[in-house]
Amino acid sequence: MKVGYVDFNFFGQSVRMSGEEHDLVDARFFYSGHLAMSDADAPDLLVDISCCDLPQRGFFTSLLAKDRLRKRIRLSARTEEGWGEPRTTEFTSWSGVSSPLPPFRDSSLWRRVATYSGTTMTMPDGRGMVITGNNYVGKTATSLQLHERGYGLISDSVVVLDSESGELLPYLSPIGYRRENLRRNYDWISTVPHRETISPDTGLVVLVRPEDALPEQSERDPVPFDVLVHLRRAGGESSSTVLSTPDIGWYTGVPRNVVDSLVPQNIHAVTVPENAPPDEVADQIEKAMAS
Repeated sequence: MKVGYVDFNFFGQSVRMSGEEHDLVDARFFYSGHLAMSDADAPDLLVDISCCDLPQRGFFTSLLAKDRLRKRIRLSARTEEGWGEPRTTEFTSWSGVSSPLPPFRDSSLWRRVATYSGTTMTMPDGRGMVITGNNYVGKTATSLQLHERGYGLISDSVVVLDSESGELLPYLSPIGYRRENLRRNYDWISTVPHRETISPDTGLVVLVRPEDALPEQSERDPVPFDVLVHLRRAGGESSSTVLSTPDIGWYTGVPRNVVDSLVPQNIHAVTVPENAPPDEVADQIEKAMAS
């Protein structure tokens, strides 16, 4: 039996999520930066979540554990005539399933914002910078190192580009600590709210809310899209070069030419050795920015 709901606001789209109490607790953890200030009178989207094979275990607990239990998402969007036909999705693995939060695909955001995997930062001089790269290349660890040098973290995992303003929007999702980054920070991480999952590639991953990881950065505002960095690891010495920006596979319903017009024309391609620690990667990025 559902026991409650929680309201979120994602970039102007109001979402009401209903579920078991432990699922709502987890939802508040994962999307704490997007909690609505007050209940929405008329939410744009209704989302109901459950772990249908074992409701007591919980939707998010099952996701993090990768236990292959069946989970269900039931979604209804508000239209001018009322509520649209509910859409139900059942799955055992998150891969291939469009997440309803944030509702990038299932709301008017689809025609307004473009998203891509990467990290968004604000530079000490106020410029906005996006770091892209393959999974596990070290984007998060590098961004935390840059944060210690006066950069601001706007979004750790997903780049959100507003096609109307041309700005990069803050997406406040938990920061994932893994491998050496986790070992260096585990003592304080164990004292704050967190969630754990296992990556088949990197092992234990501990998720921490950005307000706990970076408490001194209380404000995260939209920033201009000024600098684009692509990070890669390879053998040999560190290097960087400026190239024309290649095609980027943005996830969006915004016309491609509109999105392309908002992206910097050049990209800083930064290559570092396979074993380069975060401080050396940050050094190389700053060196590329200064050249």
